[in-house]
Amino acid sequence: MHSKIVLASASPRRQRMFNDFEIEHTLFTASIDETPLPAEQAHVFVKRVAGEKALAAATAYKLNNSRPFVVAADTVVVLDGNIMGKPVDTQDAQRMLRSLSGKTHSVLTGWAAGRLEDNFILEVCETKVTFYPLDVETIKNYVETKEPMDKAGAYGIQEKGSFLIEKIEGSYLNVVGLPMEQVLRALKKLGAIDTIFK
Repeated sequence: MHSKIVLASASPRRQRMFNDFEIEHTLFTASIDETPLPAEQAHVFVKRVAGEKALAAATAYKLNNSRPFVVAADTVVVLDGNIMGKPVDTQDAQRMLRSLSGKTHSVLTGWAAGRLEDNFILEVCETKVTFYPLDVETIKNYVETKEPMDKAGAYGIQEKGSFLIEKIEGSYLNVVGLPMEQVLRALKKLGAIDTIFK
């Protein structure tokens, strides 16, 4: 039996992962400023934002006299120390993909799991992703699919974007948007779920 769990995320990919593992949950969208602070390093940024999302969700539920377990996350693509968010338009998406072409970048997900007034588990997962060299036509055709437009770094590994990727080192699910192998173990440790496999 699963305890009440709140997924503080508007990401359909994270929601799908919770559904795939049959984790009963409710959704909460936390309104958080996701702008990096001046000189803030990427791993510090994602950890801070994940923690703020979790705290916002847990606090909102406390107002209803409820103390659910909360899971929150934030994912960014990092190339040469620079954070790449979601593209603002098709030209921006093409620019991002040109910069990733033939290079290795990091996907960082900060994630938080826990309950208000307990100690949240707060971690950062990093996966290295290497792109094939991409020609102009490949980039243009991929952007025309519209797939890159709502994704950090302008690609989705679980969809057509898998064609762009030569190799990954680390968690595949982290690149999708949430390292479920880590999050589920944390939820089990916290007592939020009895078993990872139903």
